[in-house]
Parts: sequence; C-alpha cells; structure tokens
Amino acid sequence: MKKIKITEQQMPVVQGNFDEVGKALDAELENYNGLVITADTLEGAKKSQRELATMRKDIDGLRLDVKRELMKPIADFDEKMNQLKNKVVACETPIKKGITVFDEEDRKQRKAGVDLMIAAALDKSGLDDNYKNRFMFNERWLNKTATGKSIQEDIYAEIHELQALQEMFTQTKSAIEQQVNQMNEAYKLASPMKPEPFIKQVVELGWTLTQVIINIGEGAKNQAEAEARAVESAQKEKTTIVPEPKGNEEQGPAVRSVTLTITATDEKIKLLQGFLKDNAIAYEKVSD
Repeated sequence: MKKIKITEQQMPVVQGNFDEVGKALDAELENYNGLVITADTLEGAKKSQRELATMRKDIDGLRLDVKRELMKPIADFDEKMNQLKNKVVACETPIKKGITVFDEEDRKQRKAGVDLMIAAALDKSGLDDNYKNRFMFNERWLNKTATGKSIQEDIYAEIHELQALQEMFTQTKSAIEQQVNQMNEAYKLASPMKPEPFIKQVVELGWTLTQVIINIGEGAKNQAEAEARAVESAQKEKTTIVPEPKGNEEQGPAVRSVTLTITATDEKIKLLQGFLKDNAIAYEKVSD
C-alpha cells in the first residue's frame, strides 16, 4: 500500500516589524522606569499604571487577533485530514469486527480444551469437592502463545498446592477429633463434646491448631464444672412430712403436722425414710 503524502503544503508565516516596534516600546517605557511612589506622586503613579495596562491589553489583543487568523488554515487542515481518516475507518471497522468474532470463537474452543484438561487432572487428584472448587482458572491459558505443555504444568502445579492444603487440613481435623475424645474421657463428660464446632474455628475463623487445642481444654473444663453443679443441684430433694391421723385409737400425746425441707445425700434420705417407718411417723413426698 502506498504511503499517503500531502504535497504543496504551505506553512503559516508571521512577519512584522517586531524589532522596530520593540525599540519604540523600550523608548516609551523609559518614561515609566524608576518611578518612586510617595504620597505626592501617588496620583501620577496610578495614571502611569493605567497607561501601561492599556498598552499591555493592546499588545495581547493584537496577539489574539493574529493567532485567531493563523488558526483558521490549521483548523481547515485538521478537518480535511479527519475526513480522509474516516474513509479508512469505514473500511477497517467491518474487518476488525470479523477478526473479533473469530478470536472470540477461538478463545471459546481453547477454553473448552483447557476445561477438559482441568477436569481430567482433578478427577485423578484425590481432592474432595471443597478443594476442587478452589481451583482457579488462569486467563493466561487462553493466549495463543500458551502451549498445551505449559498449561498442563500449571494445572498440576496448582493441584499439588491444593493437595498439600487438603492434607494439612486432614491432619488438623484428626488432631482436633483426637483431642476432643481425650478431653471427653479425661473429664468423664455426661454430654461429650463434638469436634465439629472446633473444626469450624479453623475453617471459618482461621484459628491455628494450637489455639483450638487450648480452647478444647478450656471447653471441657467448663462443661465438667457445669455438669458437676447440675448433679449437686439434682441431689437436693425437697420432702414434706405429714403425719397421718390415728383414727379411733386412744388419744395419746398431741399430734402436729410439720413441713420440713430435707437436703441430704441419697443414702441419708433412705436412712431417714427407714427411721420414719420404724417410728410410725407418716410422711408424704411432695417433690424431688
């Protein structure tokens, strides 16, 4: 394709009597140099400043007028060049769209192939679903420069990392289960602790095994103390003793009805019941 070249270009040239004007301006400014501002010269100084401001604005206004005229051919040139560019864009756009469609289809096919490689590798990995779902797809594998060998090496490297994490978790889980069983036996807990809440502390809270082991011990101790308090409370029975009337028997000593709250061990409660029966004292058990 021929390289586009615009011939007969004419660059804008600004010509003027700048040297002559500059010398005249220097001579005029000499009248203002060295002015001393005092109370007596203040009004004159203000007048001089206004004259200089007018001179400055005139120079700047002339600059802008000339620049505006000089920019007209530049703007015209820019417009004509954009028109030429748009002709090329109109021809290039459908080609680019076609290439994009082809590239997207190619990426889909490449991804389908990589997905098959990943699925086959995961099936042989021995990973459970939790760790399989952690596998991260690398978009770099869809680049045309990525070879099948390099992709496969990357896949197995990532799987190896996941296998190491799974093995570490398996060992941690086993250690937690073992510690929970030991604490259940050591404290003879009536309601044995379960390992699942402690495993969650590792999975969801990110606790270290050492932290969890300490927590298991503290949990077992607290539960044992709570169970001991519950047993002690259950052993406190409340018994009300009410003597039965003797019917038509001869009147003996005055009979009274007494309500007592008895707190004692099971063995002593049995002894008390025996004593009451031996002495023909009627009693009624109200509640435990």
